[in-house]
Amino acid sequence: LKKIIKELAEKKGVTVLISSHDLLHVTDVCERIVVLNKGEVIKDLETSEATLKELEAHFSGEEFA
Repeated sequence: LKKIIKELAEKKGVTVLISSHDLLHVTDVCERIVVLNKGEVIKDLETSEATLKELEAHFSGEEFA
């Protein structure tokens, strides 16, 4: 499924919306991650090597350094 999603986005130039709680999945597949809480944007990130750690810190209540 990850391969299909990436191919759609890269080769066809389409936007794919993924709703997931699986941080490894979204950081692997997505170029941009938007975190919502009750409809409010909490974080809007371009995916980088640091994104997974930043999201883990956010959801664990720790600050990302």
